[in-house]
Amino acid sequence: MRLSEAFEIGRVVKVRIKQGKEWVWVDRLNSDETESGIHYVIVGHKTPQSKRRVAFPDSVLPFLPSAITGRLFEGNAPPASKRLNGFLRDIGITDTRKVLHSLRHPAKDRLRAARCDHKMQQWLLGHDEKTVSDGYGEGPPVTDLKEWIDKIGF
Repeated sequence: MRLSEAFEIGRVVKVRIKQGKEWVWVDRLNSDETESGIHYVIVGHKTPQSKRRVAFPDSVLPFLPSAITGRLFEGNAPPASKRLNGFLRDIGITDTRKVLHSLRHPAKDRLRAARCDHKMQQWLLGHDEKTVSDGYGEGPPVTDLKEWIDKIGF
């Protein structure tokens, strides 16, 4: 996920819901949810295409609280990005084109190498193309999302 999306977890976010015939914006705690026993969070408020469910990999679950009732990460994404990019420079990665966001590229490569279909890759990375049928559901089942997240080892 994008760094800014990690900072969305446990925050109050504006979501658009249908009330009767009207769509309204309401505040909602962006907390963890479950589907088929799999913990996930809804992230992606950057664009309509980026909104998606992200399953927590098994390797992360021991480090999470039993229930997310508040912000998972304190602070904001820009200062965190600056610190993490500074860390990259400190460990010898001096190419200024290599930034924290670059870590999404190996994830895409690993999904492709694992033979994850293109549509699932788009969904996992928040690059899903909008189609007329998007209003029919909320993307693939979380069980499918989790399978691919665990398969690539994050």
